[in-house]
Amino acid sequence: MHILSQVDEHRDPTVTAGWRELWFRVVVLTVSCALMVVLFELSVWVLVSTKSISVPAPMAAPPAGWDSDHLVFGAWHTPSTRHTVGTAVFEVEYAINSVGARDVERPQAGPPSRVVVLGDSVTEGWGSRSRSA
Repeated sequence: MHILSQVDEHRDPTVTAGWRELWFRVVVLTVSCALMVVLFELSVWVLVSTKSISVPAPMAAPPAGWDSDHLVFGAWHTPSTRHTVGTAVFEVEYAINSVGARDVERPQAGPPSRVVVLGDSVTEGWGSRSRSA
């Protein structure tokens, strides 16, 4: 017991106060951020429920030709399918190979070096005919 009282006598009170202030600031910052997120969520919920802003309804099912549960990519074309993609501006038939890519069928054993391009709908050639994509 005598040793513990000597340790407490030599403890610098400014160091302990510094740590307390730091922890207080961290807690205040965390609570402030949490309150901001909650207020933001509530305000968006009010705006959507009063129809002050329009939010499109989620799709009940993925569009034809898409596999939204692909284990690697998340959303990928259904392999070996053909489907039509269109908007008010264009209508194009997509031919999907056995891998699920919008490409011609390619043999698995091929040249030693190949180039694979992965990307978004622009990279895929959204709205372009297969010959142009």
